[in-house]
Amino acid sequence: MRQASLVACLVMFACGTSHRAPDGGVPDGAVPADASLTGDLRLPGYPAMPSQTIAAPADNMDNYAIVIAVSADGSTIAACGTHESVGSVLIYTRTGTSYSAMPTQTLLTPENVESFCAQVGLSADGTTLTVGGVDGTSLNSAVAVYTRSGGMYPMVPAQVIVTSDNGLPWSAAISADGNTLATSSNVADGVFVYTRTGAGAMFPTTPTQTLAKPSTGDALFGSAITLDGDGSKLLAANASVSGSVGRLYAYTRTSGMYGAPTEVEGPSTTSTSFANAFSLRADGLELAEGGNPPVHIAIYAPSGDTYLPVGSVSPPAGSPSNFAPSLALAADGTLIVGSFETSSILIYPPL
Repeated sequence: MRQASLVACLVMFACGTSHRAPDGGVPDGAVPADASLTGDLRLPGYPAMPSQTIAAPADNMDNYAIVIAVSADGSTIAACGTHESVGSVLIYTRTGTSYSAMPTQTLLTPENVESFCAQVGLSADGTTLTVGGVDGTSLNSAVAVYTRSGGMYPMVPAQVIVTSDNGLPWSAAISADGNTLATSSNVADGVFVYTRTGAGAMFPTTPTQTLAKPSTGDALFGSAITLDGDGSKLLAANASVSGSVGRLYAYTRTSGMYGAPTEVEGPSTTSTSFANAFSLRADGLELAEGGNPPVHIAIYAPSGDTYLPVGSVSPPAGSPSNFAPSLALAADGTLIVGSFETSSILIYPPL
């Protein structure tokens, strides 16, 4: 069986300093990360410590929360983990302000799928769940699509989309409305975009659009992907490995197709691990990017067609060097952080 979460195991994560406009204020179109200073609730601050920590359900679970997703309404968290090299999806649901301490459901590897749960995504209310893997017959990357009914996901996916790239799945993201799916693999050199007519409908078996890598030097283009609420904004990364500087590209969709990308400025032009983990809020007004030394999560605000760093979230004391190798943002700004080295999920509600 192939090793799941290949990119997550290869890359490390970094950060930088906050960006400010020359006059000392925030860039045009951006707002301070500390909403308490301005009254603007679009980019709230975050507490120094998480409000809840969800531990792995078993000591023998490997790579717990190395990949996570949260529904835009915050009601559902999906986290990947492996047991004896077999991937599974653990589902947590929220009651009031707290998530269940144990999974409310666990989805096991479906028939004829390998490297299950290499990536995971959720629609706005968690009705649609997408899980990356490898088709056992063709050995091409694949995405399994589940539709929740009666509060539970079926054990058998409603659809499995198989690409033609003969590679491991790198990333898969779904828009909050559930109608745009973007996926990539380690050999594709591009991002495949699939669109459907509405929730419950099937995605096409061939891509609606393929985004080619912007530069010939982007050998790891598509290593991570995120989408906003209706898929009008797509961000795709070229991960950094072997000392190279990562890149993050923003695409805007017009008349059903994405145009040329705009490169997002990193918090530090010398960061060798920029854009390896990030999440875009459903309304597109906040972008979170995970990093390490000096270990924090960078928070970005929109500025024209791109995003600029405006603040950060520091990890709890004693956190591992690669804090936040996976993260996800709910629509209200709640930040979900996966920390596989500590086998835990950290919940940061906005202040």
